[in-house]
Amino acid sequence: MTQTPLNAIRKLTSAWMKKDSAAMAHWLSKDILEIGPTFDNVLAGQRQFFHMYREYLLGPLKILSYRIISPRTVMLNARLALVYFRYRMRTRSGNKTEDSQGKESMLVERRGARWRVRCVYWHRDP
Repeated sequence: MTQTPLNAIRKLTSAWMKKDSAAMAHWLSKDILEIGPTFDNVLAGQRQFFHMYREYLLGPLKILSYRIISPRTVMLNARLALVYFRYRMRTRSGNKTEDSQGKESMLVERRGARWRVRCVYWHRDP
């Protein structure tokens, strides 16, 4: 499969669903930034990123499905692309199943032959 910004996001999402932090680190830039509505501050770097999601990665919450809907890629230059999309997600913790949806924008950067996610901005729809 040809490496594209969207493919990098799909690989990251797959690793996220499996709680595979090593695979996630492979698809995230070392200086990843994440902005979200539940964060007091911007998450900066893989160390902060994995610290923030430690409870998810080690806990009982399971992502049953994560669907990327209507992705759109805008090439900003030869090394940077902005990918934005809607998503639908179903999670389960114990006996509780929850559906959610929202939007994400990801800045994806090509370093060498590989695309890596450099910045994530997400918010959940009401």
